[in-house]
Amino acid sequence: MSNLIIELKEKLDSRFATFERLKEEVEALQRVIAILESEERDSAQGTLPLKALPGRPSKSPKELTAIVKRMAEIINEHGGRIHRKDLFNTLRKEGISFSGRNPMGNFSAYLSKYKQTFKPIGDGYWALIDYHKPTV
Repeated sequence: MSNLIIELKEKLDSRFATFERLKEEVEALQRVIAILESEERDSAQGTLPLKALPGRPSKSPKELTAIVKRMAEIINEHGGRIHRKDLFNTLRKEGISFSGRNPMGNFSAYLSKYKQTFKPIGDGYWALIDYHKPTV
């Protein structure tokens, strides 16, 4: 094969990987938008039902509260910020799983849903809105 063909195939492979990553991000954002639109409709109607964890069967309010609390504890243990993949993997090791075709996207949507607790700080990192440094 000529160098030009090899170069074009490498460029195509690189662009395809970027496309797949962007496609996953778009799907995650679409899920977040759907959640927010649903909450906005519910708020306008005067009802705010607890939403199910994206990609999973409904969870009880107690289970959802426990998951959010544990996520906050993990972030706090990591100095108030953590990459979503590290948080995702830590939760999975503890038996908290996220299903669906794109578990990481579902997880990201879940993080985005709790804006009063978590905030994105860029490059896949999330922080606590109300971080408390541990005292020694």
